[in-house]
Amino acid sequence: MKTLALLGAALVCWGHVGSPNVFFEGMAGPYPVHVVIRPPVVIPGLAQIAIRLDKNDARRARVSVQPMQWDAGPEGAPPPDVAEPVRGDRTLFSAQLWLMTANSYQIRVRVAGAHGDGTAIVPLSTAATHRLPMRSATALLLVGLGALLFAGVLTIIGASIRESTLAPGDAPGAQHRRRARLVTVLTAVLLALALVGGRRWWTSIDSAYRGTLYHPYQIDATAHLEGPLRVLDLRFTDPRWRGRDWTPLVPDHGKIMHLFLIRQPGLDVFAHLHPVPAGPGQEDNFRTALPPLPAGNYRLYADITQLSGFSETVTAAIALPAPPPASAPFEVIPSSLAPDPDDSLRLAPPLAVRPQVVAAVSPLDGGLTMTWEKSLQPRTAGRELMLRFAVRTPDGQPVSLEPYMGMPAHAVILRDDGNVFIHLHPMGTISMSAQRLLARPVRRLLVPNSPFWRPDLRLAERNAALQKIAGTVPESAAAGPGEMEMGMAMNAPPAAAPAGEVSFPYEFPQPGRYRLWVQVKSAGQVITGVFDTAVGRQ
Repeated sequence: MKTLALLGAALVCWGHVGSPNVFFEGMAGPYPVHVVIRPPVVIPGLAQIAIRLDKNDARRARVSVQPMQWDAGPEGAPPPDVAEPVRGDRTLFSAQLWLMTANSYQIRVRVAGAHGDGTAIVPLSTAATHRLPMRSATALLLVGLGALLFAGVLTIIGASIRESTLAPGDAPGAQHRRRARLVTVLTAVLLALALVGGRRWWTSIDSAYRGTLYHPYQIDATAHLEGPLRVLDLRFTDPRWRGRDWTPLVPDHGKIMHLFLIRQPGLDVFAHLHPVPAGPGQEDNFRTALPPLPAGNYRLYADITQLSGFSETVTAAIALPAPPPASAPFEVIPSSLAPDPDDSLRLAPPLAVRPQVVAAVSPLDGGLTMTWEKSLQPRTAGRELMLRFAVRTPDGQPVSLEPYMGMPAHAVILRDDGNVFIHLHPMGTISMSAQRLLARPVRRLLVPNSPFWRPDLRLAERNAALQKIAGTVPESAAAGPGEMEMGMAMNAPPAAAPAGEVSFPYEFPQPGRYRLWVQVKSAGQVITGVFDTAVGRQ
């Protein structure tokens, strides 16, 4: 089969596309917390943080927040900021944090109350994404003030040269006026040169800032036949890959990469796959065998997490022809391309041109159904929701759900134009691996002999190393009390959902048409519900 070239430009965002806010639902020690972080679009900038507690815990609670860069540690962190109660809502606390550099942060949310102290870690990957324009009215005002200042300086200089040497009451002569005019002209020339130099300086500063704006890694996506298989190759070709700011990849939910392939424009084909490096040390080239995806144009989204805790979503576009004929019985599939047991594929009718605000029930295999609970709840951009789903048998009984890659459920939300994509879980939008890494000092791992830098390290070994970092596997050298407390708080689950139900905290960032895929596991099988909705403006 002819290799298929990349159709669209790659885009990279940190764990999302067009959905910048971070949601976390979990525990801070004994306290259930719901945290929303609205990161700044410019760096340095202010992050807005909201923390909601249970009404009984909030009565006498003291809440603080503290940002820690992954490579600075506690000694390089500013002191905690107190989160103030929000007037009119006894359960809600808010704070603002200055984030001075683009980096991977842990936001430590500390709650002190009747049951003692507890801390939750919320990973936050920050980068400057915008250059804020100056408003026209402000620009005109500044130009006017500048012109007034320019004229004022010339007037003062001219008057001082013309009259400063005269005796009181004497009128300036022709020689004084000529000298004043000459000095005024020279001053105007010098001021004009200073303005030109200032403009060049400002342009250079602006250009340097533009260079710091987060922009995508360049990737190539190709598909080709390899024996009986149709194989997808993802190659990072950007010179920054493995550069100064790059750190090795770590598995999240046991996978080094989560790849979502979605057919355009109908969003009627959805595949959740897990590519692996092409070989030891080849983390710039990922491969996976494709399931029988129908022909068409696809947009792909690949979630990765670096050792620094920085989580990203890489996206590209690719065209796929029809799948090859079924392989003959004697053809052997290479073990490196064997299907991952957690891979899944879901076909559905295309997204409607005018989706209903309510698309409440999705039929599943075996007569099961998935229902979007409280589906009459209005959906408007910028309004936080708790998305709740229930899986039922044909007679209405709850289905027993199993963990799916370490989570009760996974959900993917995509706007029809691809400008909004999010992969979230019941604990929110964060990467679980990033949370584990940031809970412990990871700088000690950034040495050549670290297992994360070994090119021959297998995924199972990385998983084991990551679990040790998180404190979920006993270590020969016990961690300090603070680290153990942090690990316990970090791994504590939020309140259990009713049987057969899952929920996700989220906020649709933009109005438009959306499709949701909700994935759970039951009886060893991954099942995927599909829902459509229209999101209005605020």
